[in-house]
Amino acid sequence: MNKKYSEVDLLGLKRHLQSGRSSFLYKFRYRRFFSREVTFSLRLPSTYLDRGEILCEDIERLIEEEVEIEHLLSMILLDFLKKMSKLGAMAAFQYLVDRYSKVLRIAHYKGEEEEFELIQKPREPFETCEVTLHHNVAYRLELFLAELDHTFAHEMTVEKLIEIVYCHMIETVKTDGGATFTKAFIKYLKT
Repeated sequence: MNKKYSEVDLLGLKRHLQSGRSSFLYKFRYRRFFSREVTFSLRLPSTYLDRGEILCEDIERLIEEEVEIEHLLSMILLDFLKKMSKLGAMAAFQYLVDRYSKVLRIAHYKGEEEEFELIQKPREPFETCEVTLHHNVAYRLELFLAELDHTFAHEMTVEKLIEIVYCHMIETVKTDGGATFTKAFIKYLKT
């Protein structure tokens, strides 16, 4: 059985297409109709989602264009993928764990198994947030987690990776007021 690294399971889908078990009609439909965007369902603290929406509104006032949370995530995930390509899988995983330890906690269950969970502050509700990313970004994130699994067994998923990076971004914005992030985001939009 192959491990899934996200609910979408792009690696599993690709393996199925290449296995010879998929019909010609299925392959044709996949190539013709498969979306180039992938939707993920994230569980985030309400205050972090609210802060992300406020950040989007602040940036919109500066650049006079519509900005959504997906745009912010695209930038920080592309930045993560660049770091990953330069540093390698273990260093990129350490990068994630460092950010995770600042905002999140690692809960250990049943000895060897690790589960990544968001810290739930007392009485702080969580909300489900749907985010859409480009297929290529989602595929590269799954591939990163699969390569990492060869070196270091983990239970990380793409959804948890996105949650970690998003929560760290919000913590960074809360710390410096968002000026540095906003400048970097506007520079990203211009490229």
